[in-house]
Amino acid sequence: AWSAKYKLLAWAVIAATVGVILDAIESDNRLGRVLSWAFGALWSVLTFFVVPVAVLDENSTVRSMFTESGRTFTEHIGETVIGVFAPRLAAGGVVALTVGIAIVLAEFAVPGLAIFALVLIGLVLSQLLSTVLRGMLKTAMYIYATEGSRPAEFDSEALDEIMSAERD
Repeated sequence: AWSAKYKLLAWAVIAATVGVILDAIESDNRLGRVLSWAFGALWSVLTFFVVPVAVLDENSTVRSMFTESGRTFTEHIGETVIGVFAPRLAAGGVVALTVGIAIVLAEFAVPGLAIFALVLIGLVLSQLLSTVLRGMLKTAMYIYATEGSRPAEFDSEALDEIMSAERD
């Protein structure tokens, strides 16, 4: 990733700028919200694989990061959907566990500040887990989509089954 630092910096600036523009478009009226949602969805598709493209394709330019990301997404949509939801399900499990523990602690009259701290830690951990898993899955899916084989770090054949299910 360090060798792609300038491409990643360019990506961060572009993503932040688009985020500000989307916030500006989304206003109190319905049309602004619809436009913001539609453009945001398109932006998500276009940029889903930008980071793996930037890091793994040494010859990529800022422009080609977007075109390659969009092309890979549209060609492998089924795999991408799994990559979006699986990390969120894992994070949701952490949140559910945290809330369950908080409820049990409340029943035992544990002070509210301790419960708040536990919930805060659980939420942070769930976000970290989701972010890390999403990054790993995006990178693995990108390698699979562009090279046709799963990364060596994935010992299980589950990735092969997930990726080939869409092609069948």
